[in-house]
Amino acid sequence: MENLLWSIPLVRNQGINGSPIRPDVPLPMIATADIADVAALLFAEGIFHGHAVRYLLGPRDLTMSEATRILGESIGKPGLQYVQFSEEDARKAMAGAGMSASVLDAMLEMQRGFNAGIVRPTRERSGESTTPTTLERFSKSTFAHAYRAAA
Repeated sequence: MENLLWSIPLVRNQGINGSPIRPDVPLPMIATADIADVAALLFAEGIFHGHAVRYLLGPRDLTMSEATRILGESIGKPGLQYVQFSEEDARKAMAGAGMSASVLDAMLEMQRGFNAGIVRPTRERSGESTTPTTLERFSKSTFAHAYRAAA
């Protein structure tokens, strides 16, 4: 969910949210606090040794349109719209923000993968992979706070 913080300048300056990701692609979204909670539990219980993979998918999948609506509501902009940008426009904007060419290429490749259904969870959602922090909760605390602080 913290990746959504990147959109604050766009929301502030253009009054929209957007990226090359299609508005209708459902994506798992997870708060880093939930990842930290699971990691702390694994360490505390002595379960973690060396390395391990734990599938965590957040509370539910959301489209970028749904996520944008939730973010907008948290900052007093209930009509906030999501716009799918061309890769070329996204590349220019991210480069203008100082992102290196290699990071840009990787970001755009990942976003193409989301759109094509290639980058997606390899396991079904389960009780073990579902985490508690909703985007509604994250947006009211973290996103809205960061948005106000950026004023």
